[in-house]
Amino acid sequence: AGVVCVAVRGVNFGLDFKSGMVEEIKIAPTALELSYRGTANVNVNFSSTKVDFVISGVGEENRTETYLYSEVQTVSDLAAKALAIEGVSAEVKKGSAKTETLFVKSTVSTTLGETPLKVYANDNSVANSIDDVRDALKSMDKVEVKAVGSGSDANYQIRIGFKDEEGDKNVQSAANQALDAKFGADNVAVMKSDLISAQFSGSLIKNSVILVLATLIIRDIPIQVGFCVRRGGRNHPRLFHNGRVHCVQPDGVQHNDIGGDSHHHRILNQCDGRNP
Repeated sequence: AGVVCVAVRGVNFGLDFKSGMVEEIKIAPTALELSYRGTANVNVNFSSTKVDFVISGVGEENRTETYLYSEVQTVSDLAAKALAIEGVSAEVKKGSAKTETLFVKSTVSTTLGETPLKVYANDNSVANSIDDVRDALKSMDKVEVKAVGSGSDANYQIRIGFKDEEGDKNVQSAANQALDAKFGADNVAVMKSDLISAQFSGSLIKNSVILVLATLIIRDIPIQVGFCVRRGGRNHPRLFHNGRVHCVQPDGVQHNDIGGDSHHHRILNQCDGRNP
């Protein structure tokens, strides 16, 4: 039945055998947007206990402004501190969010510029589940979604296979647009994103499967039906069943013995009508 299924339907390869996109996302609200205009370089780093604003550049005084979450507890408090740094702008989106929950996308630069840097609050305030993520991407082909963690720590790993070997350049944009439409553009943080090639060649694996199946079929033929040689050059069927050999004589009598090479000589003697 398995051989027939493979012959009719072909081999169903998983996404490991196709090129595609792997993306890890977190559903969380944007709590703060930071930007900068000036001649210095301003880099912002969020850790588990504090946030650092590192200011450097030619003609600038190199320094680091550090704010502990135990002292600056809300986003509104942090925005007030950030605005005290020359050239830095801070737009509050969710002032009540706790600073200890803040994080930024790992796929973007944390050096501030004119384009606002979105800072997210990992507070589980946006309802989401793995079924919601799957529903958002249901219009796309070859999608797999896996949840990592739970509650506010939940991330979703998304893998989307390309339709052809060359890949679909628009698949990543289409996936992100679908997620934005489902959860809101300010509530989807892409933590990791990679375009990957197939781990294995589909044609190579397919040919290997066919070769293995053919080998098994050919190997089973002499095991299922053999021949006992009788004097006079006539052959009679020798059948293997449940580990025993059944040598059918012309008179219809079956001579049975345990199958295996070590008993081959005794089997032939039985088929010849001789005693072992």
